[in-house]
Amino acid sequence: PFLVLALFREEAETQGAQFRYGVEYRGPPGQGDIVVIASGIWSPEVGQTFGLDLNIRREERHARYLGNLPLPADMPLGIDMDGGWVFRRRDGNLLLVSPAIDSNVEEVFRDWIDRRLPDPAAPRYTKAWSGFYEITPDHHPLVGSTEVPGMWASCGFSGHGVMHSPAVAQSLAAMILGETPPIDISALSPLRTVSLSDPTQM
Repeated sequence: PFLVLALFREEAETQGAQFRYGVEYRGPPGQGDIVVIASGIWSPEVGQTFGLDLNIRREERHARYLGNLPLPADMPLGIDMDGGWVFRRRDGNLLLVSPAIDSNVEEVFRDWIDRRLPDPAAPRYTKAWSGFYEITPDHHPLVGSTEVPGMWASCGFSGHGVMHSPAVAQSLAAMILGETPPIDISALSPLRTVSLSDPTQM
């Protein structure tokens, strides 16, 4: 994902985009100004400065590489429907990603390992990291215009932002310009009042 984002930035700069860090924007937008809140887990705080209530919460996830396991070379991506764990083979290790864990992270990981792996004493951590998902109530992003004129949102992707970003960005840009977007993403409106939850989804 980081390499993909670096490519996006490089391509944007070749088209004239400027990236400025540590620069505070003070709103609300002036006449003709366009502001897009795309600040990940910080989007609610940014929105509040403009009087927006973006319904997004932070959810901490943890990942561990487990080495010293006899994994098949063609091992597919797996999802543990019992608890929301995701696992796959990567660089010869088992990459294990947790659902949301509030406390006792290592105990929760050890419990999963003890229940799911044939020899719980064999695995060893080779790498570990944590990060945050930006979660909306229905796990679908908030994309489109807001109640504040000139303010747009593109946030709350619940862990799918990099995958969705090319299509969403192209469609959102068209909407901002008053053009017909290549994909109708109006259902993702930040102003929606009906949940987009689908009981058939995982």
